[in-house]
Amino acid sequence: MWFCFLLPILAIIPAMIAKNKGHDAAVFYFYGLLLFIVALPHALMLTPKQSELAKRPGMKSCPACLSAIPAAATRCAHCQSDQPVQE
Repeated sequence: MWFCFLLPILAIIPAMIAKNKGHDAAVFYFYGLLLFIVALPHALMLTPKQSELAKRPGMKSCPACLSAIPAAATRCAHCQSDQPVQE
């Protein structure tokens, strides 16, 4: 009986992990409600989305392929396009 009260609180954990990695928190909340044992490791193994990687300090988005690259890069490692020089 107590598990019915604890599960909605525990489902917040995979939702917050997924949200911090740029994924939809609502999807992972319901996923955690239904299959918490599976949802938690799945959320922990998620890779951050490229848009979230570009928001980190020292990173920028490549204008050609939108991949996250270091801000000082002169060429994109993913698409090999030349990067504009920042002054």
